Order: sequence, then C-alpha cells, then structure tokens
Amino acid sequence: APNAAVAFINLGRLGDELIAINAETGRINRIETGDLEATMRLGAFTPITMSGLNRHHLVDQGRPELIGGGSLSRTGAPPRRRRLRALLEQNCVSENAPLLGSSGPSIAYAQLDGNRPSVALVKLSKRLAFERNQRSNKLSATFPFHNHLVSFPLLDARALATFPSEETRIERLRDLEVHLGFRPGYLLLALAKVHSGYCKKVVVAVLPDL
Repeated sequence: APNAAVAFINLGRLGDELIAINAETGRINRIETGDLEATMRLGAFTPITMSGLNRHHLVDQGRPELIGGGSLSRTGAPPRRRRLRALLEQNCVSENAPLLGSSGPSIAYAQLDGNRPSVALVKLSKRLAFERNQRSNKLSATFPFHNHLVSFPLLDARALATFPSEETRIERLRDLEVHLGFRPGYLLLALAKVHSGYCKKVVVAVLPDL
C-alpha cells in the first residue's frame, strides 16, 4: 500500500539498494532508498522499518523485486536464531536450476522479462574461497554450485575491507572465519544494474552460519 511502513531484516547493500527479507511475507526485496548514510551502517540481520514505502514507479525487468523506500529506522532486536534460519532456508535456491537464470557470469538484459528472481541466497558447503585478481586487484568469491565451481565479483564491504593486502587467496574455512569475524554460512547474490546490455552476477554479502 502507498506510504506503508514495513518491517524488514537486512541482508546486504548493493549501491543505493538494500536487499532485505520482508519480515511478514518472508520474501526478499530490493529497496531503493536515498538514505545511503544510514544503509552503510547496517549490519547483516539488522531489523529495520521502511516508511513511505511504495511499489517502484518504474518497472525494471532485471530487478522485479525492486520497491521504493522513504525513511529508514532500526527497530528492535534481530529475530531468534531458529526464525532467522527458517527465513534464510526458505529463500535459498535449489541447485537443480541455473544460478540467477543462466550458467554464465552475466545475463543479457534483453533475456529478462521480470518473471525470474534477480536475487539468490546460496547455502554454503565446506568450500569457499576469496581470491584477488592480480591484474585488476579486485576480489572474487569461488564456491561449488550444481557440481561446478563458480566465481563472481565479491562486493561485501566487510570482506573487502578486511582482506589481507599480502594475500591473493584464502580458502581454508578457519582462515575465512578469522578474516570475516564469523563462520560463513550463506552467500547473497544479485544481478547488478544493467550495463552495456548485460547484468553481472555479484556476491553482495557473505552471511554468518546459523
């Protein structure tokens, strides 16, 4: 409804968007908000309320979960672990289908019709690696999915800020746990905004194991 105030559980931030679970419906939304300073201070699983919320006035077939938000406020304590785990598990993708609609690192915008999710939660196995490209100096996350190793750009602000400058690759879970400050359990992936006709797949956030 127009001007509604809705409770969410924050998962991550991608540019000027928050990606969060609607606390009532259990579904993931992309929330476009102008309150960038507030979004940068939000941690994973922080409960928030968005007021002045409405369906985005422009339909983006590459981001069907997109809604527009007004002001943001923190509200209360995070959900109990069991409830939070249930919300995450019901949004985790199956390995029986291509990740975010295709097998490659990006998808042509012309192929998107707004009927496929642009966000994916992946439950991690015991394998995960962060690797720095020596030419671009950018980090990527590599993990198994559907019996293959896949790798996408890593945009998680915490992971980028704490990755040791002298390292090029970290793959032991114990080392990743020290690096992140928690044991990784889930990856939040999304299609980035269209650029040159394509939407890249990116790792928005590394989320703790529950």
